Amino acid sequence: MNGYPKHLNTKADYEYIEKHYPDEYEEEMRKLWNTKDNYFAVRTLGGNEIGINDERMKVVESIANDGTIERVQMRLEQDPNSKMVRLGFSVNENISAPRETGE
Repeated sequence: MNGYPKHLNTKADYEYIEKHYPDEYEEEMRKLWNTKDNYFAVRTLGGNEIGINDERMKVVESIANDGTIERVQMRLEQDPNSKMVRLGFSVNENISAPRETGE
């Protein structure tokens, strides 16, 4: 491979930029790390239930087909279909959470 890859579609692409473009590697790994989690439905909330809104939980409102408002409790979890997992990286094996910029 010559030059910077147009697309980072394989684990080998990330390993290549780690070796040849270390400055860009950290930013690309940060982007990849940010794909690892997603919100998943826990349950539909009933009538007057408030639900939980914090770092890992949120309530999503949507309009059902019959016009009623449906409220669903969502939880932030590791997404087994994330790009990070699809490429063969694991949370434990790859880098720990990338350093935050600006601190």
